[in-house]
Formats: sequence, structure tokens, C-alpha cells
Amino acid sequence: MRRLSPRASPVGVLMGNTWMTDMTHFLDEDGHVGPFPGPGMALANYFGAIVGMVSESRSLQERPAQVLCRRRPGRRPCRGRIEAHLDPVDRSIIWRCPACGDNGLIHGWEASPWDRRTPQGAKTLRRRAVGAIDRGSARAKPAVAIYQLKVTLQGTDPPVWRRVLVRNDITLEKFHHILQVVMGWTDSHMHQFTAGRTLYGTASLVEITEAKDERKTRLFEVLRKPKDRLIYGYDFGDSWEHLVVCEEVVPPSPDGKYPWVVAGKRACPPEDIGGVWGYADFLAAIANPKHPDHEELLEWFEGSIDPEAFDAQASNRLFHGGWGPRVSAKPAPC
Repeated sequence: MRRLSPRASPVGVLMGNTWMTDMTHFLDEDGHVGPFPGPGMALANYFGAIVGMVSESRSLQERPAQVLCRRRPGRRPCRGRIEAHLDPVDRSIIWRCPACGDNGLIHGWEASPWDRRTPQGAKTLRRRAVGAIDRGSARAKPAVAIYQLKVTLQGTDPPVWRRVLVRNDITLEKFHHILQVVMGWTDSHMHQFTAGRTLYGTASLVEITEAKDERKTRLFEVLRKPKDRLIYGYDFGDSWEHLVVCEEVVPPSPDGKYPWVVAGKRACPPEDIGGVWGYADFLAAIANPKHPDHEELLEWFEGSIDPEAFDAQASNRLFHGGWGPRVSAKPAPC
């Protein structure tokens, strides 16, 4: 997990070697959680998971380690499991990672959405999020159509992007799995969707935030027409953000196979590389045999990488096994 300076975040301040976190800073004036730009939501999910782990225990004492450490010492994920317990004096939660030594204190967590002891805590928010029916989903279900989407990995320069055709009636959960294949990720981390100010995610994310359940949300509920867009976030440590833009809506082809990757450019970054800046440093190091980290990073990556390589047909074979017919859709300009 990237450490922030005290000026960078009011919610996760590093004092010496200890994180000082006040969970009330993640809430708005109505007591709702996020969403926040940048790493704010990732920090809320991380510290909220620690609160949930401790508050599940009736004694509020040491809990079996359930939360993975998000630190990345030396660009490599720590993967230790957080240990945490309640300080009976000031009611703060004390946590630490036995693997890397990262540690902190969490205040302002009681009666918050992450406190699982209270009836108005995470369970209430989960029922509200899952049971809510927004105006978009209350409308009549539209006819099945094909969306041509452009997916761009934000911050990459030159950009890593894909153009893909998908049905508009798939769930966001299925869309997540499609994006993992299309981009080249390995589905090793948490994810979320953001459309406007509304967050969508997995059941575990629904428990600790006001996110709506991605299993019960269809793509046509968040993207309805050309130029509509949403953000797909992946890996709250590296903070990868994908801009998904609806370029065109076309009728399905009788012999079409969906999803179908139409085009794309450049390889997907390696997992756990440290986000946009870590990837840039990685490419610079492996391209220069004299770089002090050259050999170590090649060994860590276990091979070579061509940052310009992308094979759309290889993605389609992963989806459909074989080549499959081309579908009739006019590609939009890059």
C-alpha cells in the first residue's frame, strides 16, 4: 500500500512508522461512505475491512488474521495477514502486519458503517444497497443490443486500450470477468465500478460501503447510449482505473459471438507492479541492461515483456476457443 504524506490524505496519516486513521473522515455529513477520487476509496476499504474483522469478535480481542496487507516493499506485495485488537483504554483498534511491520491505530470506528456490532452498521447498509431500486432499473428492460466499448487504462502513456463488443444485458459481475480477459489481468485483486457518484461491487464491498451489488446490476442500467461512461477500478493497492466509454450501440449479429475484441494496443502491465508510476519505472529498468534493478526485475517477472504487443484474436480465442466469425460493427476511430 502506498504511504501518503499527511498533506496527501486526511484519513490515513503516517506519523513516524504508524498509520493514524480516523474513520469518520471517510463519511459525508449524512454518514454515507464515499466514493472518493484517487486512493481514498481504497484506503476506506482497507481500514474498513480491519474494523470489520475486529468488530465481528464479541470480545473485540485478537481475531484470526483475515485481511491481507497492502504494502508493497521493493515493488513486491507483502501478502502478510493483518493482526488487530481493541485498546481497552482509548477504544482505538491497534493493527500490525507481522510480515512487514506496517502498523497503525484506527479511531472513530464505533457506530460507523464498518462496525458490525451495531444494527445500523454494515448490515443495514447492505440491505439498503441490495434492496434499493433506482429509477434506471425500474424502467422497462430494453431490447438486447450490442455495445461497442472503448476501455482505456488511465495514466498510461502511450495509452493501453481495448475496443470490445458486449451484450448490454450482462451483469456487471460478468463484465468484470470480461474486462479481466480483455485487458490481460489475472483477477488477483479487488475491483469496483463507479458510474457518476454510484459505486458497484462484490458482496464483500457491499457489506462495508453503500455500493450496489454488481451481481444484480445490468450493463444497460449504467450505460444507456453513446458517450456514456463508467470507471472500472482494479487492485486498490496499485489503483488501476479503466475508463469505459460507450462508442456505439448496434443490433446483435445473427452469427455474432460476444464478447468480441475488435482492436487494442499495447500490453497489460504486470500485476503488483506499483501502479502507473511503478510500471513506468519497470519498463525503464528492463529496457536498460545497465539499470541497477534490471536483473532483479527480469527475475521477478520471470521473462521478458514487449510493452507494444497485443493480440486481439488471442483474447477472442480465450473467450470462444477458435477464431469465430467477424461481427458486423463499424469500428469507431481511435
